[in-house]
Amino acid sequence: LVIAGGKGWGSEQVDALVGQLGFSQTVTLMGHVAPPLLATLYRQAGALFYPSLYEGFGFPILEAMVCGCPVVTSDRSSMVEVGDAAVELVDPTAVDAMASGLKAVAGDQARRAELIAKGHARAAEFSWERFGAAVERTLAAATTANRD
Repeated sequence: LVIAGGKGWGSEQVDALVGQLGFSQTVTLMGHVAPPLLATLYRQAGALFYPSLYEGFGFPILEAMVCGCPVVTSDRSSMVEVGDAAVELVDPTAVDAMASGLKAVAGDQARRAELIAKGHARAAEFSWERFGAAVERTLAAATTANRD
């Protein structure tokens, strides 16, 4: 298990548990990683496990999909919208559900291949150009509505 990302809420407890449970040889805590290394991690990973409770958007989900990494993520907040049918959704408050989700991806090569293909297609739907066009349409609609 590789845990990458900057220190955040609860990270001290995770660090302590890795040692207390004797997982220091099987869990790597990388901290913040530069984008080129992050892309390599995604490409080499069996899956991105992202059981977040709250997200503003969920960029790691898109990053993983672009790199061909299947995603197991929360069935709430923006993860559902971003991942759509291209991710394995799990209840992030239920250990059994998370374990089942990981097993469904790690233990089934067909499901893994399906999520990789769907992930590439889903990620292609997102771009800064499309985002800009959507903002422009929204602003135009708002200013037109205010004139009436």
